Amino acid sequence: MFTLISDYEETKRRDLPIIAGTGDAAGHAPLNPNDARALVIGEWLELDDTAGVWSFVRGGTNNLVGLPAAPQPSNSPAFPFFMERGRYDMQAIAGGGKATVLYMGHYEFETDLTLDFTIDTPTIGDPLAVIDIDFEGAGVVRRGLCSVSEGVFAGLGLLYPIDYTVVARVTYVDATNERVRAIRVYS
Repeated sequence: MFTLISDYEETKRRDLPIIAGTGDAAGHAPLNPNDARALVIGEWLELDDTAGVWSFVRGGTNNLVGLPAAPQPSNSPAFPFFMERGRYDMQAIAGGGKATVLYMGHYEFETDLTLDFTIDTPTIGDPLAVIDIDFEGAGVVRRGLCSVSEGVFAGLGLLYPIDYTVVARVTYVDATNERVRAIRVYS
């Protein structure tokens, strides 16, 4: 679940091709909603230019299997995948192999695409970074959010801004439903 709390008109979106990440199987179609590893709204995509073309990638070179034992954070610019329901122009863009993300602007959002609260329970004001997570324990690695101040980052000996980038700050925590409300920030 990814819900914009602030108005959409205040943000800018960007449509770029999506390329396979290191964890994506051959023949995988992330923009096909029927694919087992289809992108979900609010999944964070990284900017990539290794193929000589500016594009998005799921997890980049950080995508690991066997999480959350060894989660890898992103130090690349990352943006949430976003497609409004009923917007047929966005569906056509996806049909052309491009992913739409919320690119610029400050906005407030609510998401459940976070590291399991038994491992990481953020508090108000915590900075959030993009990290590999096993979403809903389904064995599908996605890029979600994790509190930088929690033991996951400290235990890995990660340094800011070399190893990760802060993308948001927590404004509300719903621990019962494991959801976080945050404001997008740029560091």
